[in-house]
Amino acid sequence: MVREREVLMKFSKSGIVGTCLLTLLLFGGLASSAEAANCAAGAVCDVLLTNNNFTGNPAGAIVINVRIDNTQLNTTLTVSFVSSTFTNTPLGIDVFGFQSDVVLISGNLPFGWKQTNPANSPFQEDGFGLFTGELTNPGGMDLNVTFNMGALVTSFPANTQGGEFVAHIRFGNECSGWASDGTSTGGSSLGGCTPRTTPEPTLLGMLGTGLLGMGIVLAKFRRGH
Repeated sequence: MVREREVLMKFSKSGIVGTCLLTLLLFGGLASSAEAANCAAGAVCDVLLTNNNFTGNPAGAIVINVRIDNTQLNTTLTVSFVSSTFTNTPLGIDVFGFQSDVVLISGNLPFGWKQTNPANSPFQEDGFGLFTGELTNPGGMDLNVTFNMGALVTSFPANTQGGEFVAHIRFGNECSGWASDGTSTGGSSLGGCTPRTTPEPTLLGMLGTGLLGMGIVLAKFRRGH
């Protein structure tokens, strides 16, 4: 652990590149990546939901992470808002669909959340297809919520559109959208969602030049001391 800390400190002192590497080390090492939502017993795996239901399917407009924690006897799923390309304020996740017929632990759901009757499964989630399980919290304000499943689940099979998970999130100003690891057949307008404007290329160039200049100055300063 001491050796790892020394390595990280060296990276952190090496400027912009070091900062990027430090970020990758910290966040990349938090959980093993999950493919096809398979997560072995004893493992913690992350599945990013980056496909959205807007016209043209602009991947990454909304990003939500699902963490599968299989380090205990029962699986826990933590659904977290990560980012969006909108200026609208995120308000809360209010629908979560998943590909498993395991019923969540009765009476142990987060406040306001309900599991839709499994007898009515599967559930259509916008244009992302049918999902075996569904949880809802109309008007919910959770941007990070954890669900305890009734058993250890090491595999979440993909539905016909390649999705293992799907979530719906509300934003301010009548903006909302879906995110999944599968693909959407539908397309919704942005409605009240306002995309962030991207900086002009000339501004980016000026920023890069400024950072380069700062790096040169710092290098000369360090050599002089």
